[in-house]
Amino acid sequence: MINKRPFFQNLSFRKKILSIYVVCVLLPIFTLTIFYYCATNYKIEVQTNKEFMQDLDKTTDNIQKLIDNVSLLSDQIYYDDEIYSLLEYKDGQMYDFIKIARRIDSIPYSFQLNKFVTDVGFYTKNDSLYRSVSLRKFDKNILKSKWYNEFINSKQNFMVTTYENDYYGNTISVIRWLDKGINKKKDNLLKIDIDMERITELLSNISTRGDMYLIDADNKIICVPNKITSEEKSYSISETFDENNCSFAKELDFPKGYKVVGIKNNNLSKKIFDSETILFLILTLLNLALASYVIYNLTHSVIKKLDEMTVIAKKLENQEFELVDESNIGNDEIGILAKGLNSAVKKINKLINEVYLVNLKNAEIKQQKNVAELHALQSQINPHFMFNVLEVVRMKSYNNHEFETSAIIKDISKMFRSLITWNSDLISVSDEMVFVNAYLDVQKYCYRDEIDIIKDIDEKAYEFKIPKMSIQVFVENAIVHGVCELEGDKRVELSIHTAGDKLIVTVKDNGPGMSKEAIENIFNKKEGHSSGIGIKNVQARLNAYFNSNYELKISSDNNTTAVTLTISYDDSIRRDFS
Repeated sequence: MINKRPFFQNLSFRKKILSIYVVCVLLPIFTLTIFYYCATNYKIEVQTNKEFMQDLDKTTDNIQKLIDNVSLLSDQIYYDDEIYSLLEYKDGQMYDFIKIARRIDSIPYSFQLNKFVTDVGFYTKNDSLYRSVSLRKFDKNILKSKWYNEFINSKQNFMVTTYENDYYGNTISVIRWLDKGINKKKDNLLKIDIDMERITELLSNISTRGDMYLIDADNKIICVPNKITSEEKSYSISETFDENNCSFAKELDFPKGYKVVGIKNNNLSKKIFDSETILFLILTLLNLALASYVIYNLTHSVIKKLDEMTVIAKKLENQEFELVDESNIGNDEIGILAKGLNSAVKKINKLINEVYLVNLKNAEIKQQKNVAELHALQSQINPHFMFNVLEVVRMKSYNNHEFETSAIIKDISKMFRSLITWNSDLISVSDEMVFVNAYLDVQKYCYRDEIDIIKDIDEKAYEFKIPKMSIQVFVENAIVHGVCELEGDKRVELSIHTAGDKLIVTVKDNGPGMSKEAIENIFNKKEGHSSGIGIKNVQARLNAYFNSNYELKISSDNNTTAVTLTISYDDSIRRDFS
């Protein structure tokens, strides 16, 4: 059975983090936003409806109280015997009738009707009374009026009716017969007009939440809010309210059929909802920004570390051993893995340096030895032949009393003998100096003692081993390329000293010096000054034997050139040379 890996296991770590971010952050936030949008919209709608209904209840109750108060005051007037006596007074002087008119005019104030009404009318059939503000006669205009005929046709003793007044517009009036008594005569009538401004104010108190209207049993509009009256249109009693536009309604207890209806202002709900939504969106964006910022900063360093470790791991496959930068690696699990990888790379490099490079170095040295031995075998006959020839010439010169020539030939013979007898490329400083001294004697003979050779050698230095002809190359360069063509004093200084386990060799001349470019060419292994050839050969052998345990410096100016070789003989070098 094939075990298939889940799809997400093959995703990169970056894509996994992005998937987690989308699934665990973005989707929940967007889902919550949509849910909040719907829930808030419903909540605001319910809340505004509730508040609007509360306002409608309050307004209806206030209007009902207003009508009830006027009805209650009309009852008080109805049962007041004084009023009946005034309205039925017939015999008397003019002054008495004037006094009766004034008294009737003061009744609205005595019953505090002035707080709720705009007009109080006492209509009478008593022709003896004088007309006044409140005292009126049943004339032709009254008998033809709409409200009077509606009251008569209703055959009721008490009613609340609405009609259109020429002066005040729509008017609600409480009308009743003043017929208390034994005969129940309907000679006197009371009509009280309710103050419509008070009702308008009650309807306008919640104008920001919507519009409210007072309508009668026939759905005819009685009263509208201030803003409708003043800004849009003036309603009359002939206009009928469209029930399809009615969002809310509450009926009055009295008069029957009267009710307060309301149309809610949906723009207000929308404004509240928009403000709530904007606030939530701001909070959502802040939350999203904070979550994104935190996740990015937490995962960015992890992804960066993993990318670096991935690159290093791929380079390990190609045998490129590099270290992960530990400057900002941290101490989390990724940091521990990176440090472990660095530790493994360091150990691999150490093994390579200790095993592979050592073996390579030994192979190189062995190869150089084999080549040197082969060259020695190939050329061994030449030094022997030349040595024998020089010895014959030296003896003949000595027999002919040419002692100077004999001495020079003897020095050359020593040089050839050294080349023949050196069986190893590593020789002591003492053996090297035998060769160097013979070479210097030959140079003195050639330049007729014009070269001043100054030697300063520490006795302890003779025991140290160096590659053969190392010092000779430096001395030869100082003479041939330094002072040979110099006019005047020619001086070469050779200094060999020790400092602990270090050997320090310095060769200095007073020649014209070397350019900075020529010195750089020697160390960069470029073609340049011919003096660099021998030094390069010495460098190659020093690298093979001492690796990084030596230092070669060349300093020069217009009057002096100095070559300084410093070799450190640590325990490993001593074991190799033992």
